[in-house]
Amino acid sequence: MVYERNDGSGVRHLCVSSYNKLGLDFELLVDVFQLDGAPVTPIDILGRSILLAGRRAATVHSDGIELAGLSGFDVTMQGVPYDRQAPMTDMRAVFLTNLRTGILFTLVERQHWPAEHVEALNSILATLSLATDNGGNA
Repeated sequence: MVYERNDGSGVRHLCVSSYNKLGLDFELLVDVFQLDGAPVTPIDILGRSILLAGRRAATVHSDGIELAGLSGFDVTMQGVPYDRQAPMTDMRAVFLTNLRTGILFTLVERQHWPAEHVEALNSILATLSLATDNGGNA
């Protein structure tokens, strides 16, 4: 299912979610934003979530990433809520940037199927391309 929703601060997110017989499997939030265009960006919200989690936060995987001419990071964490959502276990965030525009993909697990969730997000990332006809925005 694809939809838009507002977070706790009123910022709109494009969301992709998957349901199965047990209910909501995962929710993927997709945010495209100017790095210096707002006082608080989705990457700031992610950082705040990690800091607020404190000792509960654990990194499962972390790596740099280069994709579609953009660079950034790919991190999977446990114990970190995002936008009032507590993942069942893992939350994966992939941040890509050209140093003007940022793209943040945040996958929040509701059911623990890590291999399937990695495959779902990776298949979405594989389709990513940078549009250059609109001033370089993604």
